[in-house]
Amino acid sequence: MAAVTGRHQHAIANVRRRQYQRQAMLSRRRNLSRFGIAEDARVLSDVYVCSQKLGCHGIADMMPETATSLYLIEFKISEPKPVKGHIFQVAAYAIAAEQQFNKPIAGVFILYGDKGKTFEVQLSASLRRQVESTVTRVSSLLNGASMPDFPASAEQCGQCEYLNFCAGGRLEWLRKRKTPDAEAGAGVSHDFR
Repeated sequence: MAAVTGRHQHAIANVRRRQYQRQAMLSRRRNLSRFGIAEDARVLSDVYVCSQKLGCHGIADMMPETATSLYLIEFKISEPKPVKGHIFQVAAYAIAAEQQFNKPIAGVFILYGDKGKTFEVQLSASLRRQVESTVTRVSSLLNGASMPDFPASAEQCGQCEYLNFCAGGRLEWLRKRKTPDAEAGAGVSHDFR
């Protein structure tokens, strides 16, 4: 087993802090009726969802399930309001959950910050098409021979949250670090978390 470095300790501490914040938010927001969800709904947490149609997967934070439908609730610690990436993320999760559980999504919500400010995302036909189109374009870029140019340095690549998704950036960063993964080609993931 490899020794835990200071960088790894910092990453572990950040994960624990985020888990604690999320649990605190969850405990304050247990009342499902505020989302229009029956109190007898079964609440699933950290649900792996996968869409063969979209070709992506991820982990939904919370998915209340009733006999006839599903709801999706995603927690975000830092942002004060929805951004396009968060909306597309929950929409992709919802589409995947519908396919996987064979039940319709009745509501999609994003909760922000410590107080859990709630935003409802309307899973319209238009949003579904936009998500499908975006996933198709991103997959084409990741699987194709043409990656977009990027001006990042190796240090910036090492700090980038998209490092696992950026073939060019990841390979460049690994080569400069002279790691065994660089020689293997370091694969690309389609995880849209």
